[in-house]
Amino acid sequence: MDARDYVYDPTETPFQPRAESYHAHNALGLACASNLAYEDSAIIEPMVRQWGFDHYRFVQEKETQAFVCGNANLVLLLFRGTEARNLKDWHTNVMLKLVSGPAGEVHRGFWEALMGIWPKLQDALSESRTAQQPLWLGGHSLGGALALLAGARLQLQEQIPVQGVYTFGQPRAGNYSFARAFDQAFEGRGIRFINNNDIVPHVPLPGPRLRYWHTERLIYIDGEGKLSPDLPLWKRLRNSFQGATRDLDKLGQEAFRDHAMNSYVHRIREAIKSGR
Repeated sequence: MDARDYVYDPTETPFQPRAESYHAHNALGLACASNLAYEDSAIIEPMVRQWGFDHYRFVQEKETQAFVCGNANLVLLLFRGTEARNLKDWHTNVMLKLVSGPAGEVHRGFWEALMGIWPKLQDALSESRTAQQPLWLGGHSLGGALALLAGARLQLQEQIPVQGVYTFGQPRAGNYSFARAFDQAFEGRGIRFINNNDIVPHVPLPGPRLRYWHTERLIYIDGEGKLSPDLPLWKRLRNSFQGATRDLDKLGQEAFRDHAMNSYVHRIREAIKSGR
């Protein structure tokens, strides 16, 4: 496995804490932080301090991990994800059941994982967010689903403002009512990224049986590395067909390669450099 890439220079691509719409610097910062979330706490802490954060806390409850870092201008909450091959553990009939969540129904497995760690997250956020600094959430894969649900819980249920949520290779996490309520609350500040043939964002399937639905705001990264605000129709249809494959282990290597967080980091960084 290649070494994780979370090289981020805040002086070269400074994070914009109060951005009201998509900002490429924030995308790169949150992509790098989402990749960093896979590391041990002993590696995460010195890196976020190098980025300019003077507060850090690692949070874990059973198999769910996250970290919070903050300074006088900004607080980040990042969730650790899972590799694509391990997502099959969350793709069982029991875990796929929809349960009551913020303004709709949500994936049972994802929601239970978030609620298990929630008290510790509340404490960590209270320690870091001492002056109502803008709060940003992010994560990759399962971590993206947890970030989405956490943003909805904070904004919709606890009335705690969240400035933005950026997710990478995130599976669907709720039903239509949930997705629309999230979109209305975040008004374009909740953005999900799909990298080329990454299959994970296309499960669980939408439709009348499972009733899963994605949030609206999308940045699609094509095979040439260009970032676009939508997924081409032919690719939506093809990936929806591929998503019908219940056993994620049977998918091709391209789907797994495009799901890797390193690939998201590299392509967002190159898009900034080339202006794509």
